[in-house]
Amino acid sequence: MMLQINCHIAHVYGDHIDTDVIIPARYLSASTPQHLAKYCMINIDPEFANIVQGGDLIISGRNFGCGSSREHAPMAIKASGIHCVIAKSFARIFLRNAINIGLTVIEADTDALNAQIGDLIKINWKIGAIINRSGAIQIPFSAPPPFIHEIITAGGLLAYVTELKEGLKRYGAKSTHYQIALLSGDGIGPEILAEAVKVLKALELKFEFHFDFIEAPIRGASSDHSGLPLTKPSAFAKSPVPSY
Repeated sequence: MMLQINCHIAHVYGDHIDTDVIIPARYLSASTPQHLAKYCMINIDPEFANIVQGGDLIISGRNFGCGSSREHAPMAIKASGIHCVIAKSFARIFLRNAINIGLTVIEADTDALNAQIGDLIKINWKIGAIINRSGAIQIPFSAPPPFIHEIITAGGLLAYVTELKEGLKRYGAKSTHYQIALLSGDGIGPEILAEAVKVLKALELKFEFHFDFIEAPIRGASSDHSGLPLTKPSAFAKSPVPSY
């Protein structure tokens, strides 16, 4: 992990900041980062796009990024120049989308940080602390796992995969084969997994990886098949072309 101790200006919001607040649907006529940045936070902070500076932070409360699953929300935040979003908790799909595009996100007790708009905030990755210089308050946070940090540092998942591929070539690694379990059932149905497999197959072509897919039904689909909530791993059927 890098040691980051620069000061950042805080833009502070409350709980349940949803994706339609971050980037309202009426501004999705274009999806370029530059376009999205112009309307970021406009519903609750009309001057945000005019005053935000590169390296600033967003500090928020619980459930930041709730609402729709649109990836445009973290894209708008990152394109606006925000260095990091610190929140007490994140909607899971926003958290995933943020990591995928390379936006740094930190979960911490923002109530204890007591940040006000314009406060100077420091993030110290080495000791795992966020410091409110304006209020002389320091709170701990748990740094993300190293692989998450690597994805964010690379600029997102696509850039990370590209770097990984180049690294394998550079060090003479031969294996680019990966085994992936496909568990379709309740919640994540076959129609969703089918689209995910299409994405993985597109990555195979672009990055010269090869995925061996292992299919197994789970929950309701498994109960219908075998009476069990999950098919035993020994019963997984290896299939290079999933039957979707």
